[in-house]
Amino acid sequence: MPLDEVRRVLKSKRLLDYRESTETLSYLDSAKGPMHPLAGGRFVNVIAAWTSPPTSAGGDPFEVDGESYEVMLTPIPGKERVMAIVHSVGYSPMNAIHELALEQGLVKKYGGFSGSDDLPLSPTWRFQNGGAVEVGDSCNRRGLFGHLGDFNVVTSRENLALEKTAEEFRFQLEHCGIAIVTEDHFTANGGALPEDRLVTRYTVTAYSPAIGLDGAQAAAELIHAAGAAVKRSQAAEKVPDL
Repeated sequence: MPLDEVRRVLKSKRLLDYRESTETLSYLDSAKGPMHPLAGGRFVNVIAAWTSPPTSAGGDPFEVDGESYEVMLTPIPGKERVMAIVHSVGYSPMNAIHELALEQGLVKKYGGFSGSDDLPLSPTWRFQNGGAVEVGDSCNRRGLFGHLGDFNVVTSRENLALEKTAEEFRFQLEHCGIAIVTEDHFTANGGALPEDRLVTRYTVTAYSPAIGLDGAQAAAELIHAAGAAVKRSQAAEKVPDL
């Protein structure tokens, strides 16, 4: 999904708060200091939209109405693409949803499991080339985004495509898949029978190592080109006139 489409979708949610966080690609320039911002290198790093919940009567942060989206994009100025999405929804006890209904909806949407009965507590889906779906976090990469999200979104998160190496993204592609979806939820009455359990917070995260790799490679090419241009200009300045 491109940047303009992300903006349109998030604004259509009509959440109370909306914020975009930008970053700038930088390259090594020995003449002007360790790192120098790349001309035209500014990109949208994270877009967040959320409605902060009211304080619950009992002070429990996991039993309040609220919603948030956090979208991370690839660091390609002017050509950003969605790399990861974190979507959290919260409910007050009177608006809580049944755990079985949530699990059935997840299985229907993402597949991979025969039914909600064999859905683990914090499931992970790994989508492969060709459309196959594998389940479980055998590649041990769930910690990148999987968590029970907060509604007070922090948009200064470091961009994965600049933080991780291309080799790590390739490892994820080989051992995980082209995309990873995770889910976590909080059950207000966890000791109840399965059919009576009520969910007051859930978070679904979608993350694509394939798009992350594309972003990492594109950013590296831009940074390398800028650094090479600086070196050429510095070399030209040292050539004496004949």
